[in-house]
Amino acid sequence: MKNKKIVFYVLLSLITLIPICLIFSKSIWFDESYTLALIKHDYTDIVRILKLDMHPPLYFLSLKLFCDIFGYSLVVTKIFSLLGYMSTILVCGLILKKHFNAKTSLIFSLVFLAIPKLLYFSVQQRSYSWAIFFVTLCLLETIVFFFKDDKLKRIIVMSFAALLAAYNHFFALLVIGIIYLMINIYVMIFKRKYLLHMIISDLFMLVGYAFWILPLFTQARDAIGGFWVTGIDISTVFIFIGSIIIVTLLMLKKDNRRLDIIFISIVAISFQAIALLGSIIIRPFYITRYVIVISGIGALLIALGIDSIHKIIKTSVVGIFSVIGIISLVSSISFEYNDSMLKFLERSENLIRKEDIFVYFDNSFGIMSYYYPENKHLCTYNKAWFDAFESVDRIKSNEVIDYINDESKTYVVKMDYTKIPSDIYTRFEINKIDEFRCDYNNFEMFELILK
Repeated sequence: MKNKKIVFYVLLSLITLIPICLIFSKSIWFDESYTLALIKHDYTDIVRILKLDMHPPLYFLSLKLFCDIFGYSLVVTKIFSLLGYMSTILVCGLILKKHFNAKTSLIFSLVFLAIPKLLYFSVQQRSYSWAIFFVTLCLLETIVFFFKDDKLKRIIVMSFAALLAAYNHFFALLVIGIIYLMINIYVMIFKRKYLLHMIISDLFMLVGYAFWILPLFTQARDAIGGFWVTGIDISTVFIFIGSIIIVTLLMLKKDNRRLDIIFISIVAISFQAIALLGSIIIRPFYITRYVIVISGIGALLIALGIDSIHKIIKTSVVGIFSVIGIISLVSSISFEYNDSMLKFLERSENLIRKEDIFVYFDNSFGIMSYYYPENKHLCTYNKAWFDAFESVDRIKSNEVIDYINDESKTYVVKMDYTKIPSDIYTRFEINKIDEFRCDYNNFEMFELILK
C-alpha cells in the first residue's frame, strides 16, 4: 500500500511539473503583449482600461501583484499561469483521490495533459489556466458535496471557486451560471435540505459579482455591436459534435448513468450549445480557444466515465492518452521555442537604433513595443483599450510623414496578410528588409523612405 502511494505521488508530481520546460520561451502574441503592457499600470488604471475592453479584472490584478513581488519578466508571468495549471492537477487530483480513487485521479491528470493546446495555454500570459482551475474546482466540489461528502466546507469552497472563476474569464462565468442553475433546480426538486445552503451561496455570488455587473453589461453590449470575431468558428462545431459522441459512448455503459456523470455531461454540452447558439443567433463571439475553460470538466468526465469499463479497455485508453500527452508536449516545445523571433532580434541588433521609428497598420505594435520599448511606436488605428500601451501613439495614416526626419529611420512592421495603405505608397518608397514569425503570427518589416 505504501509503495502504491509513493508511485501515485511521483506520477502526479511528474505530470504537474511537465510544463516547466515551456516557461523560458520568449515568443509572445498580441494578447500576451497586451497583458504585459497592462500590468505596468497601477491597479485602478488596470480596472479602468479593462472596463473599456472585454475582460474581467481578477487575472490581471493578481498577475500584477505577483510581479510586484517577484519581478516583471516573461518567465515570472509564465510561472503565474503555470501555477493555475499545476493547481488544477494537484488540488483536483487530490480531491479525486480522496473521494473516488487514485486511478481516477491519475487518469484525470493524463487526460488533462493530453487535451490539445492545453500545454500552450498553461504558460500563456492570459487568464485561461486560472479560469480552468476555478471552473474545475467549482464543479468538482459540487459533485463531492451533493454525491459524496456534504460537509459545509465543500459548498464554501465551491462558492469561492465559482466567484473567482467568474472574475477570471467571461466564458468561465457562463460555465458557472450553468452549474448554479442546475444545482438550484436539483436542490429545489430533490434535495430541499440544502435549500438554505444554496440561497446563501447564490447571494454570495450576486453580492460578490456586483462590482462587475455594470461593466459586464456594457462589455456585452459593445461585443454585440462590434466584436472582433467575424464568423462561426467551424472547429467549435466539431468539438461540440465530438463532445456529444463521447458522452453518448460513456452512457452506453449502465454504470455511468449516475447523477454525478450526468451532471458533468450536461454542464459540458450545455456550455458549448449556448455559446454556439449565441454565436449563430446574436453574433459570432465563440472561438476554439474559449472551449479551453471547460478542459478540466472534460478530463473529469472522461476520468469518471472510464473508471467502470473493462480493465483491458481502460488500460488501452490510458495508453492512448499518454501517447497523445507526449505528442502534445513535443509539439508544444517545438512551437514555443521556434527561434524565428530571436534570430530577427539578433539580425536587428546592429540595424535598429533607439531613435528609429516604427509605424503599424495592424496590431503588430503589441510585440514590437514590448521588444523595443525605447523606440517611438506609431499606430494608425485606435481602440479605447489601447491605453494599456503607453509607449504607442495613435495617429492617422496621412500623419506618418510628419514624423519623418533625417536623424532616424522609419520602419513598418505588419502581419503578412495586412495591406499597407495606398497613400503610404504615394509618399514613400517601401523596401522590404526582413520577415519573422512570433507565436502564431508571421510578420514583415519594411523601411519607409520619403520620395
